[in-house]
Amino acid sequence: MSWLHQQGVVPSSEMGDYLGTRWVNYTDPEGNMFGIVDKNGSR
Repeated sequence: MSWLHQQGVVPSSEMGDYLGTRWVNYTDPEGNMFGIVDKNGSR
């Protein structure tokens, strides 16, 4: 995750959590949005 921050990618939302799946959305410096999903985790 530190590599993403070095590239200027920042979280654009709080971490979500539902039925054992958690996710967070990110935005890069050009305004593109993407998400990272962990289907095996919990907080």
